[in-house]
Amino acid sequence: MSYVLGDVRGMNRHNEVEDYPRETMQAMGLDKEFSDTLLDPEHEDVRGTGSMMYWIGDTLEIRYKTTGVLQGRLKRRITLIREQREREGS
Repeated sequence: MSYVLGDVRGMNRHNEVEDYPRETMQAMGLDKEFSDTLLDPEHEDVRGTGSMMYWIGDTLEIRYKTTGVLQGRLKRRITLIREQREREGS
């Protein structure tokens, strides 16, 4: 993840993404849902506290961490189900 964040934050697209955020995010390979979320007028006050490149990196990082948390929960749930089945089968 540090490679991706370093790549995103190191891109020389700060002016592009501020002037043409949706187009720049699309060129970066980010989907419509991602850009719609970041550009939602409801979040304009918060978004104004950092550059668009900051928010792109921050959102990617949060999504990555959330995926790890959900994967951990899923693994624990699978373990519990297997243990329960073993107890019931004994």
